Order: sequence, then C-alpha cells, then structure tokens
Amino acid sequence: MDHDWLNVLLLLNTLLYCGHSQDKIKPVVTLKPNSPILIGETVTIRCDIQGGGDTDWEYNFYKNGQSVYSDTNPEYRISPVCTSHTGSYTCMGVKGNKESITSDAVQLTVSYQSKAVLSISPQWMNPGDSVTLNCEVKESSTGWRFSWYKTVPYRAGLPSLLDKSYSVEPLSGYGTTEESYTLSPAGPTDTGGYVCRAGRGDPVYYTDYSEPQFLWSGDKLKPVVTLKPNSPIFRGETVTIRCVIEGGDSEWEYDFIKNDQSVYSDTKPEYRISPVYTSHTGSYTCMGVKRNKESITSDAVQLTVFDLPRASVKIVSPQEPLYTGDRVTLQCNIPEYTDWTYVWYRDHQYLPSQTSKTITVSLPINAGQYQCQGKRTDQPQSSYMSPNHPISVTALPTASVSVSPHGLLYSGETVTLQCDISDYTDWTYWWYRKDQLQSPGSPSKTITTLSDQVSQYQCQGRRTDRPQSSQRSVYLHISVTANQPKATLSSDQKDILTGDNVTLTCTVESSGWRFYWYRHRQDSEPVATTSGSSYTLSQVSVSDGGQYRCRAGRGDPVYYTQYSEPVHIQVTVPGSSTSVLVGVVVGPVVAVVLLTIFLVLLCRGCCGKRIFQPIHPQSTNQDPQQDQGSTQVQSPDAGYTGNSNIYHLIHHPDNNDNDSAGVSAADGSGDVKYDKIQLKKLDKKKREKPDDPNKNKVYSEMKTVKTTASSGPVDVTYSEIDLKTMNQHPCPSQNQFILQ
Repeated sequence: MDHDWLNVLLLLNTLLYCGHSQDKIKPVVTLKPNSPILIGETVTIRCDIQGGGDTDWEYNFYKNGQSVYSDTNPEYRISPVCTSHTGSYTCMGVKGNKESITSDAVQLTVSYQSKAVLSISPQWMNPGDSVTLNCEVKESSTGWRFSWYKTVPYRAGLPSLLDKSYSVEPLSGYGTTEESYTLSPAGPTDTGGYVCRAGRGDPVYYTDYSEPQFLWSGDKLKPVVTLKPNSPIFRGETVTIRCVIEGGDSEWEYDFIKNDQSVYSDTKPEYRISPVYTSHTGSYTCMGVKRNKESITSDAVQLTVFDLPRASVKIVSPQEPLYTGDRVTLQCNIPEYTDWTYVWYRDHQYLPSQTSKTITVSLPINAGQYQCQGKRTDQPQSSYMSPNHPISVTALPTASVSVSPHGLLYSGETVTLQCDISDYTDWTYWWYRKDQLQSPGSPSKTITTLSDQVSQYQCQGRRTDRPQSSQRSVYLHISVTANQPKATLSSDQKDILTGDNVTLTCTVESSGWRFYWYRHRQDSEPVATTSGSSYTLSQVSVSDGGQYRCRAGRGDPVYYTQYSEPVHIQVTVPGSSTSVLVGVVVGPVVAVVLLTIFLVLLCRGCCGKRIFQPIHPQSTNQDPQQDQGSTQVQSPDAGYTGNSNIYHLIHHPDNNDNDSAGVSAADGSGDVKYDKIQLKKLDKKKREKPDDPNKNKVYSEMKTVKTTASSGPVDVTYSEIDLKTMNQHPCPSQNQFILQ
C-alpha cells in the first residue's frame, strides 16, 4: 500500500514539472557582427528574452556548454576577439526561482586578419571616361565600410602601406558602405595608384590596405579573345584560345590570363591546350605588350571543360556467382548521349570482334577483367574507359564418395556407396563406374553393389537451379580379398570361480561389425548380439560353463565371418580344489577298479552269486546326498608305485541277482563289503606270459575322454579291458581281492 502512495506522488510531481516546463521562456542569442569575425575585432553576443515580463533577469552565457559570463546586462562583449574565442554559444536567464530554458546555439568563428582586394575598371582610360574602383573583403562577412585612397610618394606623418612603398591620401571622409567608388569623369589628374581598406565595429576594426592598382590614361587598344571550338568542350579534346588586336601591327607579345593569373605568353596570338582537362575551366582574357606600349585587357571569355561520360560494365545474366559452363552476357552502359560504338577489352587486351553494347562470353575460358569504352563522331567523341569488372569463376561444389563398410572388404559382401555434396540442395545423383555412367539422376545419395565388383567409382550431383552440377568426385577404389575372415575369441580369465566376471573378446580384422555369441553349439541361436567386440558373463555360476564361440557380421544382407575356435569356460566352486584334483586323478584308478569288477564277475561264476555296483568317478559338482553311496577313493599320482589301497563298495544280495539289491545296499539297507585293491604300476615291458597258468594277469589299457553334462563339462574316465589268458583258480575270499 505504501508503494501505491509513492507512485501517485511521483506521478503528481512529474505532471507539475511538465506543466512548469511548458511555461518556460526560450531566449534568442545573436552575434554582432556576424561570423566570420576577424582577429582583433570586437564582437557582442546578445541574449534576448522575448515576452519575459520585467527586466530583472540575470543572463548566463555558455561556450560549448561551459558558463563563461553572467550579468544583468543582456550583452557579452569580447574585445579584442581571438581565435580561442571560437565556439558554440548559448544563453539562459534566471530571475529569482524562475529560469528560462537554454537558447539555441550560435557559432562564433574567429579568422585571421583579412586583406582588402582592389580592382579598377578600366585601367586605361580616355578623357571623360568613368572609372570604377571596386573593393572586396575576401571573407564572406558583412557590416563593412570601405575607404578609398590614392597613393602618393612616401612621406613621414602620412598614412602609409606596411612596406612604406607609398603613403596614402583619402578620397572620401569616413568611407562608404558601398563596395565601389566611381571617378567620373576621369581626367589626366586621376592617373596613378589606388588602394582601399574596410572597417567595421566600434571601435572600428580595419583590414590591411589592398595592393596598389594603377589607372592609366591614353589611347590604348583593346584585344578580343576567342575560343575554338566553342563550348561545350570535353576532357581530352583540343582547344585554342586566340587573342586578336585589331588595328595593331604584328610585333605584339601576347599574354594570356586565366582568372587574373598569367598562364601563357608568346609572340603567336594563340594559346593551344591539348588535351584539355576540367582543371582548365576558367575565365580567360588577354592583352598585348609591344616594347613600352601595352594594350588594355580584353573582355573575358569563359572556357568550360566538361567531364567525359563514364562507361560501366555490368552482368546482365546470369547472376553471380558464376560457374564453369555458364554463358555470361555483359553490357556496356553509357548514360549520356547516343550513337556510341563500343570497344571491349579483356585483361587490357583489345577485343576487335566485339563492337556491340552487349556481348556473351563462355566460362571458364573467357574469365578475366573486362572493360568497355564508347566512341562517336560528334562531341564528346569518346567516353571514359570503364573500371575493370572481374568475371571470375566460382568452383563448383565438390562431390565425395564414401563406402560402408569401409576398410578391408571381403568377397561376397554387399557395400553401400554414398555421395555427399556439402553445398546447396535438391541434387540428383549420377554414378560412374570406370567412367561409365551407371545410375543417371537418382534422387538417393546411396547405391548398393557387390564388393566383388572391384572397380573405381565416382559420383556427381545435378540440379535445375544454379549451380546445375557439382564436380565429379575423386575416384573411390574398391578392392576385395577373397578369403572369408575368421573371428578370434579370447577370454580375460583362466582360473574362474563362481561369482567372477568373465569378458570374452571377439577380434576381426577391419571394422563395422556386429558380434554374435554362441554356447555349446555354433549352429544354435546366438546367446547374445553386440555392437562391440566384447561380451561379459557377470557373476558366473557353474551352469555358465561350457564351450563358447563367436562370429561377426555386417551389411544388409548380413555378411558373416567364420566361427571362431571354441573357448572352454570351466567354473569352479571356491574351496573344491581337492575334489577337482581327485576327479582328474581318479581316471587311471577306475581302470583298476573295473579290473576288480571283472574279477568279481569271475568269482560269481565259481564262488557263488555276487552283485556289484559299477564304479563311477566322483563328480566335483555332485549333490552331497548323491555322494553317500559313492566309492571312496584315495588317488595317488599316475606313476605311483606305493602300497595305498582303493576300497570299492560291493553289495551282496541274499536271494536274487538284480540291480535293486545294489540300490538297497547303497541306501544302507544291505550289508556293505569293501574289497582291498593294491595298485602297482603297469609295466608294458613285463607282460610276458608266465609258465604257471595260475599266475596269468589281466591288464587294463586306459583312455580318457571328455563329455558334457547338464552342469558343464565333466572329466569321465573309461577303461578299456583287454582280456588275456585266464585260468580258473580258487576264488579268493568273498571279502577281499588282492591285485598283484
């Protein structure tokens, strides 16, 4: 709420201020005399407040925004004035708590002291003529009064020229406001020298005296000056100024004067200017001199030299930028006069075959700097040469070809070629193979081909708008290797425990592949597909074990590499290294156990019926409950020759000969008997048959293979038993078999 009252107060204050400012009076500042003002003069700056009511104003004067003078008098008087007083002056009035607004500015310019210039006409008089003296102050200022003087020999005490070459006597009193003074009628006593000067202000400021001018009397001749040809005269032409003195003999020396300055003297009455330029423009007079006699000055003739018309080259079509293959129409424009014949130049070389206003040139062969000029029989007979107009060729957009996949290509792959043009749009694409057009005007920037088509490819863009084509791309060479690549698979882990992360890496030469990962069989569906070359098995378990392969593919349709060689991943439960060792070593032992089985079978034939449980190698991944009926094995190394024993669980059924009895024994429902087997190293060199048939032995040749269970690869040892000569002998004890 407080802010609302503050806003209202601000608004009222603004309205009061605006209403008050509309009542303010605007002063007017004036200079006397007007600018330009000469050094040493007196200048008065006045501030007038019109309609200001009473006169109790105080006046403030400002120069370039800075206060320089204040007074109750409305005038600011500067005497003598200097160049430092130059500036922009304003004023304003103050009366009590009331003030005017600031006036508009007036410019005070202070110049150096000026000099009057006197002219006399005519300078040669005949008795009774009127002679006019004219005095002029070069600076364009006003308010001058002119004083006229006749020169006399220098005498001290008389006003004199600065160089004291002459003293002067006034022809008038205080002077006249007119710039001219007339001697009429003039007589012989009026001959002599004259000067003038000007003054103004209070106190009076005077210019310097003019240079003396002389008035002569006598019967002088007056020449006549003429121009040939008559104006208009154009730059580059030839003009002749002729001075004719009628009634005189031929011994004159002619003086030609331009703007009161002598420019040429000769005994010939002609002044020839060739070529003529605009700088020769001026007022020309002449006079003749012959020994101690001279003519009066002729009346003036005005020579005006006109500039030549200017030619210019412009492109009519097409609009820039210009491209290779364009046909360009150029035009020579000369805005003044008609009936021109046109001359063309390229790189400052004349083109004789081109004489028309418009010409057509082909790019890029005719690129260069073009100029033109007009010629005619009448005046002006030529134009200026046009400025250089460059006709330059802008390079066509560049096409480039890329291939996907890139790098090494393989026989049978499908590759995609892409044509890229960085500038402009709306291209159609033209494809070339070994410089032979393959695909004209395709709107697609890609084409597909077999990599077996080893060749060089190019593309080019074309369009309806300019530029209508691109440059052809550089050749893209496609080369192919005939060998199908083979993937290489590797693992970052060797001894793998459950819970580990295993990263498989599939390596293929070249790039752009997707990778396919297989487990167990390579003809199965891939277990994973990745864009990268690695595949990670996270926190593996025993079930993740197996054989892994990979291959890679790319393109559409997909081109595949050969499968990699398999990599075997075996996962071990932490802490089961002893069981694994037993599983590895138990193979050779099983052969001995199988031999024991064979002996048991023989014993059943001669000693009564016995049922045995086949021996299986102890699995490292078996459930503990499944291990309760298993053979307990203490496995020595393969070359062991000591007396360690292997015990094999044998079941003895009471009345029947089937496997169910063995199962009950495994469950603990039957009697359990252990057979002690003593291992001895097999020496093939000692396999000779003994003389005693009772001493024949059975030998077992062991072979080890790998198979795959549901939980992964398991080493299983099979025994191949080669039966030799077998003699009946008394059965050993039912409870113990000893293998020698």
